[in-house]
Amino acid sequence: MGENPSPKRIIEALLFVADEPLTIGQVRRVLPVLEPKEAAAAFDELREEYDRESRSFRVVEIEKGYQMLTRKEYFPWIQKMRSDVRAMRLSRAAVETLAIVAYRQPVTRSEIEHIRGVDVGGVLRTLLDRDLVTLKGRAEGVGRPLLYGTTDHFLNHFGLKSLSDLPKIEELTEIMKSQEMEEVEAEVSEILGPAPEPEGDAESGPVEEGEAGPAEESAGKREGEPSGGQEGEEETAPTDEEEWGGEEEEPREREEEGRRTGTEPGDLLAAGDR
Repeated sequence: MGENPSPKRIIEALLFVADEPLTIGQVRRVLPVLEPKEAAAAFDELREEYDRESRSFRVVEIEKGYQMLTRKEYFPWIQKMRSDVRAMRLSRAAVETLAIVAYRQPVTRSEIEHIRGVDVGGVLRTLLDRDLVTLKGRAEGVGRPLLYGTTDHFLNHFGLKSLSDLPKIEELTEIMKSQEMEEVEAEVSEILGPAPEPEGDAESGPVEEGEAGPAEESAGKREGEPSGGQEGEEETAPTDEEEWGGEEEEPREREEEGRRTGTEPGDLLAAGDR
């Protein structure tokens, strides 16, 4: 057999088989001669080695230990292989409650309900069952209500080294705003459907200048305007003689029309003026 493996390679093997973050205390139980600083240095060397060689996995410091994780760019292929494994999903109510606990801990149930405006008993039980929230004791005051806080599994689940790695409130607000805008756009698109394509008459060519289109022609008909005379005939404005020359004949015509219809000439004149 060859020489004994180095402490760094032993730690690498331990990382490979560990289901939870590997702590320095666990390493020292396997390698008692290794000092805490030496164990921490070995983790750092492995992390630098994987980054330098562009490995598909890396060493991440989570909770109070270290864990070997695949890089996020390989997620699509891993997801295809593990399509039968369902990830833990949280409802919107659970996410909101968990966020309040994470940022305000230790916090009582009544304080959470005051912020959310609804009962959170069932949601808290779900978070407790999933080991994302735990009891942190009792608050001082009337009734001494229970206090809730996050667990180490919460940090591990979200890949956080500590609670200080949580997004700042300003960053979280921007993330929520962008998600809400995406949801609104998706809902509007689902309701309205795809934007209609502009309608056009494939057989008719472009409307030339001075020529009325179908919409203009129908609008003219609705307003009582003539659609046009004979082909090639242009409409011209009346001259002064044409406009005033028929002044004497117009009453006679209206009078004759009145006799036929039983309408007084004054009524026709008033109707004409309107």
